[in-house]
Amino acid sequence: MPGRRVSKKASKKASKKVGVKNNKGVTVTCLKCKKKVELLKYTKKTMKNGTTLVKGECPKGCKTKDGKVMKVAGFVGKDKL
Repeated sequence: MPGRRVSKKASKKASKKVGVKNNKGVTVTCLKCKKKVELLKYTKKTMKNGTTLVKGECPKGCKTKDGKVMKVAGFVGKDKL
């Protein structure tokens, strides 16, 4: 139909989630032990503004109050991936 508009929200696609990476290690800060840790197994997600979010588990063995493995996340530049 002429004159009909499609909303911008409907036309934008959601960010994609990429599988587990094993190539390089990425350095992020663990929130529990407050130390920088290197993640070897992580998932990568691109946000709407183009930054890259990296998620993984703390390799030092940090646990939550429930006894689950502590999750760590951080923003990483594209040159470091």
